[in-house]
Amino acid sequence: MSKKYLFVVSNHPVDKWSTEQKAGWDDITHLPFPNVPPEWDREQVKRLAVYYVKMLISHIQMKVGEEVILTGNQILGKKSRKDYSEMISISVQGEFTFTCEMVKLLNYPVIFPTTERIAEEVSPGIKRQVFKFSRWR
Repeated sequence: MSKKYLFVVSNHPVDKWSTEQKAGWDDITHLPFPNVPPEWDREQVKRLAVYYVKMLISHIQMKVGEEVILTGNQILGKKSRKDYSEMISISVQGEFTFTCEMVKLLNYPVIFPTTERIAEEVSPGIKRQVFKFSRWR
């Protein structure tokens, strides 16, 4: 059976995840989501996304031990032509423009964690919200 890898770009470090959220992955690589200044235009955000895609691909290559090509719905070994798609999942979550640019550049299906929002009013006008992991989609 192949090892299952998850590569995540987010503001949520893996060590803070629930056991349920980590379940099913043999290896999780977390890349901290970058600060995306609100005054940047789309082109500046896109350049940062290009940098992050290259960094993400570099991390994937380190794990699988060879250069890879993302082909729309596959991750193929450049030399071996091995299909790593069943082994590798990618998640990007954070500032919307950056996330959309990164997903578009990856041209590979990404997954997202889903949560249940639990809100309770702790005092008049003050709510406490907890997000409980449900599943990957």
